[in-house]
Amino acid sequence: MITLPPTSNNPDQYVLVETDVGIHVLSGWGGTYLYGACWRFSTPIHSVSYNDSKMRVVKTRSGSEYTLFKDESCYSLTSLTTNIYEKFKAEADEQGMKFSVVPFHLIDETFERLR
Repeated sequence: MITLPPTSNNPDQYVLVETDVGIHVLSGWGGTYLYGACWRFSTPIHSVSYNDSKMRVVKTRSGSEYTLFKDESCYSLTSLTTNIYEKFKAEADEQGMKFSVVPFHLIDETFERLR
C-alpha cells in the first residue's frame, strides 16, 4: 500500500516533544480508504503566532508551518505516532538524550517561551 504525505500541515493529532535541541511537533494524520495513516516529526520550532484563541501557527527552523488546534482532544499520539515516539524515545535514552512529550497543561507556557 502506498502512503502519501499529508497535503496540509494541519494534523489530526499532535504533541510537542522536547529534545536537547529544542521543541518539535510530532504530528499524525488519519488514513483514508485509499491511503494509510502518516506522521511527521518537525525540526525545532522557531516561532509561534496565534490565529485566535483556539489555533496556533508554528514555524520550524526548516521553514515548515503547522496549524495546531489548542484542544486537548487533538493533543495526543495516534497509534502510529505512539510507536514512532517509543522508538525515538528508546534511542534517545540509549544515547543519554532528552526526548519527552510536553504535558498539555504546559503548552501555553511552552508556546510563550517560543514567541
